[in-house]
Amino acid sequence: MATIRLRVQEMRKRRSWSQRELAKRAGIRHATTVALERGASPRLDTLAKFADAFAVKVTQLLREE
Repeated sequence: MATIRLRVQEMRKRRSWSQRELAKRAGIRHATTVALERGASPRLDTLAKFADAFAVKVTQLLREE
């Protein structure tokens, strides 16, 4: 899950969004964004919301590089 955590954090920072801004754009609670970036395992529907906010596919959040 570290890969997802780091990828979400990287995408968020690249857009100069705060965690609160990402949560707002994704339609989730701020605490969910904080938890993910601290290493919590996200649910699939939450990943889909992050992907929508970033305008990417869920697979882009999951892939290893």
